[in-house]
Amino acid sequence: MNDIKLRPENFKIGVFHGKNLPKGDKEANLRNDLYLKGEIYLVISSKEKKKVRLVAYEMPLKHPSKKECIDLFGIDENWCPYIIELKVIEGEGLRVAKEELERYHAYFEKIKVHIADEVKNTYFFQNFEFRNKTQKIVLANREYFDQKIRAGTYINPPDDIKYFCFPRPRKGKTPIEKRILDNPNQKIRVHIFRHKK
Repeated sequence: MNDIKLRPENFKIGVFHGKNLPKGDKEANLRNDLYLKGEIYLVISSKEKKKVRLVAYEMPLKHPSKKECIDLFGIDENWCPYIIELKVIEGEGLRVAKEELERYHAYFEKIKVHIADEVKNTYFFQNFEFRNKTQKIVLANREYFDQKIRAGTYINPPDDIKYFCFPRPRKGKTPIEKRILDNPNQKIRVHIFRHKK
């Protein structure tokens, strides 16, 4: 990890960049739709929920490379940062997702003071600084995780990474991740995924 290559600015906080509807890229389309929605609710249990405000997508960490980017980046009400790695069924496996999260987190920790400055200046947050431990999440639909279990490639998350999934659609209903923008008032709730052996 070479600090010289890490960005000191221009993390694309609070802006829309790139193509609105990338052709043939389901993950990019889902990512963009979620970012436009602006927030997601993490359902950890019946009594514990977290609202995460999405402040960046495809957030670049290196310069000039665009390959090392956080899919979705957010903060909660306590200004705790969230690094979210989005996956679709056609995408890479959980081992790759884990390695990406760990790598992005290491980069983030080295430059988070610069990212915090950009968040503060973009949203006019006085005295903004990241607080608490950075949260690392793999977000996918339930079928993604089920597929990995059937294939024998599922790996349990380490203690510092959590898996979240979109709720399983009711019979005859369109999955929520495919209708995110259909109802602008609908809250996007994603549930923690636990593999029951």
